[in-house]
Amino acid sequence: MAGRVAAISVTGGRIHFRDERTRRPFEAVVGEISVSVAGLSTAPGKAATLKASATSDAGERIEHSGSLTLEPMASEGALALTGVPLKRYAPYYEDAFLFAIEGGTLDVSTKYRWPVAGEKAALSDLSVAVKKLHARKNGEKDEFLRIPSASMTGGTVDPEKREAGMASLGAIGAFLKIVRAKDGGIDLAKLVKEEPAAASGSAGGAGSAPGTGNGGGGGEWTVRLGSVSLEKGSVRFVDEAAPRPLALVVAPIGFSAEGLSTARGEKGKVRGRIVLNGKGSVAVAGTVGLSPLVAELKTEATGVELSPFAGYAPERIRLSLEQGSISAKGTVSAKEGPEGAMAFGWQGEATCGKLRLVDPATFEDFLTWDSLRLGGMKATSTPPSFVAEMMSLTDFFSRVELYEDGTLNLRKAFGLEEPPPVDDATAEAAQAGGQPAGPPATAADAAAPVSPAAATDVAPYVRIDSVTMSGGRLLVEDHLVKPGYRADMKDVGGRIAGLSSEAGSRAEVELRGSLESSAPLEITGAFNPFAATSFADIKVSFRDIDLVPMTPYFVKYAGYSVQKGRLTMNVAYKLNERRLEAQSSLLVDQFTFGEKVESPTATKLPVKLAVSLLKDPDGVIRLDVPVSGSIDDPKFRVGPIVWKIIGNVLKKAALSPFALLGSLGGGSRELSFVDFAPGASVLDAEATKRLDSLATALGERPALKLDVEGKVDAEKDAEGLRRLLYERKVKARKAEELAKAGTPAPSVDEVVVTNEEWPAYLEKAYKKERFPKPRTALGLVKGIPSDEMEKLMLINLAVSPDDLRQLALARASAVKEHLLGPGKVAPDRVFLVEPAAAAEPKPGDSFTRATFVLR
Repeated sequence: MAGRVAAISVTGGRIHFRDERTRRPFEAVVGEISVSVAGLSTAPGKAATLKASATSDAGERIEHSGSLTLEPMASEGALALTGVPLKRYAPYYEDAFLFAIEGGTLDVSTKYRWPVAGEKAALSDLSVAVKKLHARKNGEKDEFLRIPSASMTGGTVDPEKREAGMASLGAIGAFLKIVRAKDGGIDLAKLVKEEPAAASGSAGGAGSAPGTGNGGGGGEWTVRLGSVSLEKGSVRFVDEAAPRPLALVVAPIGFSAEGLSTARGEKGKVRGRIVLNGKGSVAVAGTVGLSPLVAELKTEATGVELSPFAGYAPERIRLSLEQGSISAKGTVSAKEGPEGAMAFGWQGEATCGKLRLVDPATFEDFLTWDSLRLGGMKATSTPPSFVAEMMSLTDFFSRVELYEDGTLNLRKAFGLEEPPPVDDATAEAAQAGGQPAGPPATAADAAAPVSPAAATDVAPYVRIDSVTMSGGRLLVEDHLVKPGYRADMKDVGGRIAGLSSEAGSRAEVELRGSLESSAPLEITGAFNPFAATSFADIKVSFRDIDLVPMTPYFVKYAGYSVQKGRLTMNVAYKLNERRLEAQSSLLVDQFTFGEKVESPTATKLPVKLAVSLLKDPDGVIRLDVPVSGSIDDPKFRVGPIVWKIIGNVLKKAALSPFALLGSLGGGSRELSFVDFAPGASVLDAEATKRLDSLATALGERPALKLDVEGKVDAEKDAEGLRRLLYERKVKARKAEELAKAGTPAPSVDEVVVTNEEWPAYLEKAYKKERFPKPRTALGLVKGIPSDEMEKLMLINLAVSPDDLRQLALARASAVKEHLLGPGKVAPDRVFLVEPAAAAEPKPGDSFTRATFVLR
């Protein structure tokens, strides 16, 4: 039996509502209630019309129109809520949220279908509008969310088909503040209070996912968005977890999308543009698919300032990014793989312009450039690769400083540790080609398993076809020496072609520059920077470097200033399979020391003598410095080895200057002395040869001067002088006879007395002597044999210290006279030295000579 009511009508109703279940009681008055029902029936399938409306004391209004069926229970119609003040309902959500809605109204309207049991409700023509919404987090003064106007239209929810969508979603002037806390968490993820976990065993709670629980069929929902737009939006992002806290303002934000869908394989179009910190902009346009996630977006960045992002630099980097911007144009791609892994790609070009990095310790420029441009770029994340057809760097500048404590600004700026000191012994061993320091590899090392990560990691492929540089400047300042040294390298530029990480590839390099605009630098050759320890063949040429500005180094290490001089250097490095072979050729022209300057760190070695020894007749010093060793030796360093070799030259100049002089002249003859016969000052054939060699070496080293000192042996030379005087006395008797006969000899030493004549002239000389002689009983001089006469004459010949001194001087004079011969050594380069007193030589030594000292 069915019942029927023709009409029900309520008008002018009023309801007072108070809810005390909330922490703050909620009260509302709903008035102007109007309800009308027509044709209400319990008969199956009979639908009644239902209309209702009401207005609250806050100005909210609810309206409904539709149909109602009692058997089975079902309803269909339209529902609208307008002017809902969101703040008014805070008692219902404030205990769950960590923010407060300070203002805003909500309008909602929809058509609905409430089906019979077993079916699912559906919504259509759903519209939502929010006006003047603004919210503030608890305990903060400033708003974190502000939406002047936002709306959604054409919304649909169909659980039966598992589809949802909207025709349009848009907002104007929306603002959002996002904070990344020090712990790395995003504040927006913490706007809801955490609730205790639900008791285990409960099922089908309110939090069940769509498609689960009672009546939920399997399968995923499909969501479609007709159009999405954001106009004049803005975001303020504060990152407190960055190494240096920073804030970014992204405004205005313009974004639109069409045809977005979670349906597999479908793609929509997106377009957007943002401005960063009021200057640079980024614009994108292209297609996006959500299932799987895939995107291909044409991107153009213009003048994006880098300084706002400086806070992301690691704390160890002690540089201030004062200026710099990025501009780029190309296509960004993204694709989700089968297991959810994302692969990204970029194709296009980019420019970093007007970069300026400043050292905050000195407030001076550390690195600058006008433009760094990359063209023809292709980059992928899977597999990792980077390819560029060209890279160009223009008008760049870099400062390299060595501080007073011996550290480099490069290392301090990037927070790098100083390298361990290198000991000379290891460097010498490496230079000699010895094995690297450290234990040799063992069989166990060779058999050690490779870690899975090492086996599976794919090394990135890198290729840059051409790198060009122009207008470069490198400023080097050394504060370790006093006064400081400053070198300004200008016009640095050139080209590198064929950079590649591919095995066996070779990059050709050709760089140039000039020191202080006068000394040209050239670097040429081939190398592989991605396998730099395996191959390099580089030649470096530095010509006509003026050495006067390097006076601080010469003062520190040599104890002299530099009056003049120029350096030309040619270096060839060859690295093959981790072994280095280097050849350095140094040419120093017209090098002249200046004044002596006291320096506690200066060497005690005779640097001026070494320079004079090394100079050729044209005033040029030439040195060839070979270096070889394994770069696997952690203590192998080219610099210390080169200085060790140069130091060895100085030591040789100090300890064996004449040996060095002889080797420079192409021979090894010892030139530091000539020997004389005991008591003699006449040069023999061997002495003459030595002096001729010495004269030649001195002629090739015009800066050298020579001190000559005659030496005498207290015993041997005294005996030699007595013998010489004895022979002269005998020769003098023959010289008298020659003079009486009219044929005088030029000198006594040139008189020749034969063996047959000797006894007769000896007897005449004996008789002339005034020393006591053996006599007969009658007192007459007794005749004795010749050998006894010789003994008596020798015994009675006295040699004084002055005689020995004169012998020493005679020896020195004989050397000087020979060296000053025609076409030999200039007189102002050879000096006689006052001889030392006669002495007894030590075993193995000889004093019957003239010795030389180079100055």
